[in-house]
Amino acid sequence: MRYHRVAHWQCLKRFHDLQLTQRLPRVFGSVLIAVLLTGIMLAGPCSRKRSIDDRDRALIARTYVLARMAAERGDNPFGALLVSEDGEILREAKNAVSTSGGANAYKQHAERRLIRDSLVLFGEQALRTATLYSSTEPCSRCWAAIRRAGMPSVVYGSSARGMQLARGREPPGLEPWKILRWLDPRTELIGPVAEDEGREIHRITWGRASDE
Repeated sequence: MRYHRVAHWQCLKRFHDLQLTQRLPRVFGSVLIAVLLTGIMLAGPCSRKRSIDDRDRALIARTYVLARMAAERGDNPFGALLVSEDGEILREAKNAVSTSGGANAYKQHAERRLIRDSLVLFGEQALRTATLYSSTEPCSRCWAAIRRAGMPSVVYGSSARGMQLARGREPPGLEPWKILRWLDPRTELIGPVAEDEGREIHRITWGRASDE
C-alpha cells in the first residue's frame, strides 16, 4: 500500500514538473494555428478569387499609368483608383511619399490618399459600394484604412511578393495580419492582375533608384 502511495505521489510530482497543465493550452493553440495555416496553404494565396474580366484589366492598366507618373516625379511607383458600381472612375491617387514632405510617409501611400480624399468628396456611403483598384497589393496600414472605410472589394495588379522579387529582395514569410485578412470575409481581395507589367514597373523604378 505504501508503494502505491509513493508511486502515486511521484506521478503527481512528475506531472507538475512537466507543467502539463500549463502546456496543454499552448499545445492546443499550436494545433489550431497549424490547422489554419494548412487550410490557407491548401486554399492558395490570401486573395479570394472571382473571375477577372476586361474591365478589371483596363482599370489596373490605369493604375500602372499612375504608378509610372508617381515614379517620374520622384515618388514610389504606386497608383490607386476609386471605381463606382457602374464602373466609373470617381477618383485617382498617386503615391506622394517623397514629394509631400510630410513626416508620416505611410499616410501618403496611394490607397490612403485615395480614401482620405474620397471621404471628403463623396462621403462614407460611396466608399461602401465602390471598389478600390491598386497597382500593387496594399500593405497592412493601407488594408486597415480600407477596412475602416468599409470597402467591399479591392483589385490589385502586382502582388506584394512579386514586388519584392522585382526589387531583388527576399519576400517575407506568412505575416500574421495576412492570416487575419484571409479570415475576414467583409472585403473581397482580387488579384494579381497583369502582374508581369506591375513587376516590370517596380524592377525599373527601384533599379534606377539604387543606381542613383
